[in-house]
Amino acid sequence: MNSKILTAFFTPIGTSNVTLEESESDNLIKKIYQLEKEGWENKITSQPIEYGVFESPHQLFQLDDSIIKSISNRIIKEVVELVCELNKYSQEDAKKLDCYAASWFHIMRKSGFVQPHNHPNASWSAVYCVDSGDDDVTKNSSLIFPSPSVIPMYVDAGNANIDLPLANDVIRFNLKKGDLIIFQSHLFHYVSSHLSDKPRITIAANFWFNLR
Repeated sequence: MNSKILTAFFTPIGTSNVTLEESESDNLIKKIYQLEKEGWENKITSQPIEYGVFESPHQLFQLDDSIIKSISNRIIKEVVELVCELNKYSQEDAKKLDCYAASWFHIMRKSGFVQPHNHPNASWSAVYCVDSGDDDVTKNSSLIFPSPSVIPMYVDAGNANIDLPLANDVIRFNLKKGDLIIFQSHLFHYVSSHLSDKPRITIAANFWFNLR
């Protein structure tokens, strides 16, 4: 073959793990359930909240609470480090990088799901798994990213069997406790139906930046 293959477009997805001590994890879960019990629910939504899903207002990281501040600082640190690496920002540049976030949590109970969507008013987004919702029988639902080219792409034998990252396919993450996925906000994504009786808890955030 004389042709050279150029991977012309690339959509980075960062994967990390922010492991908490067992007591810290338990306290975070208790805090989230407490906020749900107190009725701290998102009343202004950009898309329908499906049955079985509780969503908080998009101000989680702004709460004056030591438990929330601890996990928010660690998530933000991971996001900023990825942004600096991809943009080739120096340590001096990093000090001039202002990071802003809208953040919330989801509690997903049995049969809950999140429909396909993206976040057009941010540059980066993240999903952190507080509790996977796995039980002894049923695995948790998946965070799924369709390829950006799936919708307009004509699929036949000429392209149906190309492997990732060049495939017209989906990337599926079965999140475990502590997993953090960081992705460009324009990417469409969704969460498949949750089949376990144990709730799945995640923290999500959108980020935008300014370099002074």
